Amino acid sequence: MRTEKQQIFKRSIYFFEIDASTLHVFESSGFSLAGQSIVKEYILTDNQFEEKRILLKMIR
Repeated sequence: MRTEKQQIFKRSIYFFEIDASTLHVFESSGFSLAGQSIVKEYILTDNQFEEKRILLKMIR
């Protein structure tokens, strides 16, 4: 008898406040052994967050 595990696509987003005007956002998406992770830095300017740079981009 053969059983197959069902693959579930997941997406997670985490926020980390560095200071009053800097926010780091961690996004992870995909399957358990096949997906991507990315960390972006956002700066608060004129009451709006603007993407400043990508800190990490990884395919797993």
